[in-house]
Amino acid sequence: MQTYTIRSGDTMWAIARRAKTTLEEIAKLNPQISDLSKISIGQVITLPDVPISDPSKQPSAPISTFLVQEGKKGAEDGPRFIVGTPNFAKDANTIYVRKIIHDEFGGGFRGDALQCTEYVQFKIAQNGVVIHWPADRPRDGGRWADIFEKNKLYRTLSEPKNRCAVSFTSGFSGHAAITGHVAYVEEVLPDGSIHITEANWPGDGKFNDRILKNTIWKDKYKCKFIDFF
Repeated sequence: MQTYTIRSGDTMWAIARRAKTTLEEIAKLNPQISDLSKISIGQVITLPDVPISDPSKQPSAPISTFLVQEGKKGAEDGPRFIVGTPNFAKDANTIYVRKIIHDEFGGGFRGDALQCTEYVQFKIAQNGVVIHWPADRPRDGGRWADIFEKNKLYRTLSEPKNRCAVSFTSGFSGHAAITGHVAYVEEVLPDGSIHITEANWPGDGKFNDRILKNTIWKDKYKCKFIDFF
């Protein structure tokens, strides 16, 4: 085993990828951490005894989404997201995403910050699938499952799976109570929690990376899932 000190921009998911392990294995090695989504800079964790790659030295992919250390934002070869950092209309990340999805939702035309719907459409495109949309409007994140179920275009699920979209249909106040939210499921954990990434949470196009316990996504947000593969 070896120890690793949390740095700026780290998430457990990103660390697991660089250490060639899983969140489940990290959880087993660090029983003192009750919530893997809550870590802090300077915190020391235990990892398997394998070389850990440096995120600042990773090669770029043509279409890639990953975290970087503070101060390195945006690039022509793909978006580089930092947790909590806004992505406004003229930022490199937002421009790149809209180029890939052909400004499907019109955010570029309107000058909006990066929207949750755009981010998820981009993540699905990363996996080689172009989402085909019916004429239904609006296409708010909270309506995705209902739209696709109604038109029988993609499978909607009551339980999560890796690499699917998750539609938040409840649990908000204000304008978000009308629009809902949508995120991308990176991984389903053994206890039923889901590791998600998302944009515009809580606003200004901010990127976020978090883990939702099954009681939260099921009872509070009444999430529905869409399988595009």
